[in-house]
Amino acid sequence: MYGIGTGIGNSCFYGNGVVMIGSYFKRIRTVANGVALSGASVGTFVIPPLMEFLLQTYGLPGTYLILGGLYLTIAVCGALYRPLTFYASERQGGENGEKHKLVKKDMNEYFTSTGSLVMGSMESFSKIVQADESKKLSNSITIKICGKAIVIPKIFHFSVLKMPEVVFYTIFSFLVFFGYFNFIILMPLDADSKGFASYEKAWLVSCAGIGDLIGRVVVGIVGDLRIIERYKIIGATCICCGINILIFNFATVFWWCAIHTTLYGFFGGAYVALNSIVLIDMVGLEIMPKAIGVILLIQGLGAAIGQPVEGAIKGASGSFSLLNYINSSLMIIGGFFMFLYPFVRDHAKKSKDKNDAEQEEEEA
Repeated sequence: MYGIGTGIGNSCFYGNGVVMIGSYFKRIRTVANGVALSGASVGTFVIPPLMEFLLQTYGLPGTYLILGGLYLTIAVCGALYRPLTFYASERQGGENGEKHKLVKKDMNEYFTSTGSLVMGSMESFSKIVQADESKKLSNSITIKICGKAIVIPKIFHFSVLKMPEVVFYTIFSFLVFFGYFNFIILMPLDADSKGFASYEKAWLVSCAGIGDLIGRVVVGIVGDLRIIERYKIIGATCICCGINILIFNFATVFWWCAIHTTLYGFFGGAYVALNSIVLIDMVGLEIMPKAIGVILLIQGLGAAIGQPVEGAIKGASGSFSLLNYINSSLMIIGGFFMFLYPFVRDHAKKSKDKNDAEQEEEEA
């Protein structure tokens, strides 16, 4: 029950949070999103030593109680969110015609602006249009109970898997997240097998948090400069992160392991910061909310299945070395896989052009 409740809670606040923050800011959107994303990195740095202190001072029940209180603060923060139309209506004093014009203008400026650490590119946002009624209906399911129609919003839109870009990105996410997530979960146990003290294991996780914070900020700035396409950046960071996990396998002393956990955090933070951006670049913001739900579902299966599978491998082999080889290999394979995106993009464009041509012939 703990795993189910925590998983549902975590899935609710991250994606919604970055979207809302991105919609509130224009001129300082990069700074705002950078600060919002850095919270997870700061938490990764601060929480492990704090957990050690809480466990020694209050025991496991007291520690869970305090952590539960910290999590409840997220509900307070979430309650402060308001849709963009809320502020637009205040500025317009209730004049509906002018309000809708302002909202449309604000959204167009937001979608076509650059300088966003989280959200996406000008090319992606320029594709966004307001959904018509038929699209709104496709986002919900209508059922009848006792003769009364009840509209239920769809949670997962599996129809997006018809798009080659979504299938491609789903495969990439599964491979990379399997290696990225399972390494940090099992790393403290690996450090324990190398004879590190309890506080040293906590500081290794904190080092990953420091690197994660730096990686998210740096890659956000570099990605917005548009010197290199962002799918290439995320592919390269995944390859580097996989190589770093491989080298970590040979580290035997604390300072050596600390260097590699910091580098793991740096490259992993870059991957996380670019994750939603690259998806938006591929499919546009209109499709992204539908696509990311399906992608995160399949990606999460990798994390859920990976831990018991890797636990069984550890039990059979008696060593964490094989697990590090698996995690590093998957990240490297996923990183190189991302560089195949131009072929997928060209194939999708040709298919779209062909379908458009056939549709025009039928109409003619």
